[in-house]
Amino acid sequence: MTHRFPPRRARQTFGQPASQTQSHRHTVIAQPSPALTRRGFVALGSAGLLVPALASGARSAPLEYTPGLVQDHLAAGETVFLDFKASWCTTCAAQERVLDKLKAENPSYEQVITFVNVDWDTYGKAKFTQDLKIPRRSTLVVLKGDAEIGRLVAETREAQIKQLLDAALNAASA
Repeated sequence: MTHRFPPRRARQTFGQPASQTQSHRHTVIAQPSPALTRRGFVALGSAGLLVPALASGARSAPLEYTPGLVQDHLAAGETVFLDFKASWCTTCAAQERVLDKLKAENPSYEQVITFVNVDWDTYGKAKFTQDLKIPRRSTLVVLKGDAEIGRLVAETREAQIKQLLDAALNAASA
């Protein structure tokens, strides 16, 4: 279905009288269906990206730490990957880029490992953090049951982070 817009005024260009400019009086422009607006298109596209992730069993974004969350997941037999980070920390941002890249390359990480972000500014001095002996932000820790599988402190090298993810994957599969 096409709609006809009201005629536009002829535009005058420098050096030409208005009578010599083109008129858009007979231009007909097709408009999208009201049901498919820009917002609808974006929502539809986003849903299309989400469906394969849900179908493959991939988890969405990492969980945000709250007291008791980690213990609940460990009690359920899950392998938990803790990322102690702060929004202002450049090392944390570098680690996040590497983690995102590795997770994209190997979707099985997100399928079997529970990722939890721990906000350093909020929980840096919490009993949970002290019990795990976390020395600083930018610390990555993998836990399964009562055991610590591995840990990295301020490490941003892809190979090292991949080793920790692989250790978590092996623990989750065992």
